[in-house]
Amino acid sequence: MKPQIDPDRSPMHFEHRPDPFLLRLQFGVGGGVLLVVVIIGLLVNPEMGIWALVLYGFGAVAVINLLIAVWSLGYRKEILFIGDRVRVNARNLFQHAAWEEALTAFSGVTLREEQRADPGVGNTVATVRYQVIELSHPDPLRCIPLWVEEGVTPPRELQKRFAARLGLAALAEDVSGPIVRAVGALDAKLAGRREPAADPGPVPREVEIARDGDATTIVMRAGAGSALLTWASVAGSLALFLWVLYNMVGAENFMVVSLGLGAGGVILGLISYGFYRLLRAMGVLGKAVSETPSSSLRIAGDRIEVVSNRADPPAFVGRVMHTVTGRDLFSDAPPTSIAVTDVEQIRVERQSSYIAYSGELSDRPGYRSSNSYVLLIEANDGQLAFHGNGERKCLEWLRRYLEYRVVNGVEPPL
Repeated sequence: MKPQIDPDRSPMHFEHRPDPFLLRLQFGVGGGVLLVVVIIGLLVNPEMGIWALVLYGFGAVAVINLLIAVWSLGYRKEILFIGDRVRVNARNLFQHAAWEEALTAFSGVTLREEQRADPGVGNTVATVRYQVIELSHPDPLRCIPLWVEEGVTPPRELQKRFAARLGLAALAEDVSGPIVRAVGALDAKLAGRREPAADPGPVPREVEIARDGDATTIVMRAGAGSALLTWASVAGSLALFLWVLYNMVGAENFMVVSLGLGAGGVILGLISYGFYRLLRAMGVLGKAVSETPSSSLRIAGDRIEVVSNRADPPAFVGRVMHTVTGRDLFSDAPPTSIAVTDVEQIRVERQSSYIAYSGELSDRPGYRSSNSYVLLIEANDGQLAFHGNGERKCLEWLRRYLEYRVVNGVEPPL
């Protein structure tokens, strides 16, 4: 279910029912396949080898298809806003849940992003990003989705319209707690804040700052923890490989086989490195393979910019990905720079992925994966996303640094 309620409509209303055409199609396909299976089963002995597997397999698919169609037949979900209250009515063949709540019981209107795995062609799985605006409630089961759209650009203006219509604060997720923007300050700029920003504190050792005139460039190196984890993973994989090899060839042949594989690996590594250096010298790889961080943050004049240190993908890559996934992955690219005076809020968010292949998006089914952080610099017409090294302490320091520069208008004493 991907609702898109119009905040200017009166009353605000959304109703979701299964598509009647799809229901008829499911009943037709399921019933037709089941009928064919029964007829063939009467004509052919189902105990005759491969026929049994074919008949039972198609029969099971037909029955499952019919059960899904029957369950969907009674499904309905309705959301209705009346005055200062909201009414939710959800039902299927087996249960009916209806409840009503005052708008004052909700904490605000939240804008967040969800990443979900969406099957492509064959075994290809594409990650699809959705922008979700929801009416947040202290009870997660009572959060109400208002708007869901696919894309990378957050509809912040739409969130403000919902907040103004409902008389609730606009909320944004942050690692230190939700950022609350009251109805009367939805369009307030960070540069116009009256109270001065606090000193950002000492620069983390993973952060490098370079100045060139009035331009400041900030890059983040991987921390010691990331390097330790990488080497521990390599050592663990090597130990597991040697253990499997020992059990396969036995103790008497283990030394000879392992030395042979080691020598072969060294030779292959040298050949690969030589080929890599040749491509770099020819300019084929350019910046596509680089030892530098993938991006840097640059503040020059009145603009904040995220500078990519990677080469843009060739045009044919976009065409291939469009053929495989059915989506233009590069058409909805976020902005790369924002004016300092347009910045409304800066926050650090924990990246989340919801790995699921079915179910309603708003109910957040599946497995949630979160392992890195991102700095978001947001304006009314878009946001900048800076990943840096993905470490929370570095990105939180950078947030305090940017807030100091934007609010106070000067470079902090470092």
